[in-house]
Amino acid sequence: MDSWPKVSDGYASNLACCVDMTELWMHGMKNYDCHVFMRLILHAALTEVSLLFQTICSIMLDVHKLHELENTVAIIMYNLEKIFLPTFFDSMKHLIVHLPYEARLGGPV
Repeated sequence: MDSWPKVSDGYASNLACCVDMTELWMHGMKNYDCHVFMRLILHAALTEVSLLFQTICSIMLDVHKLHELENTVAIIMYNLEKIFLPTFFDSMKHLIVHLPYEARLGGPV
């Protein structure tokens, strides 16, 4: 996700105002705000992760693409950390960083 989705003025509430960082909770979102959050923001974040796993789990691995993934996986994780609360991440979520390297060493599964 290179940038936040661009929406017209008045399309949805300012979702940044709905986040309480002291309690790590989202509040004050209306139904349409939840729809925008799930449809635009989560979709953009999870699409990058899906493409990562699709490339790693393919039948034939392209070494050049795996080198590119090794460079971009940190950016993907950074984008996820911008969207999700810190409590979403534990040590298992950060193992994604090592998957392109392991796929390059081990080959297709």
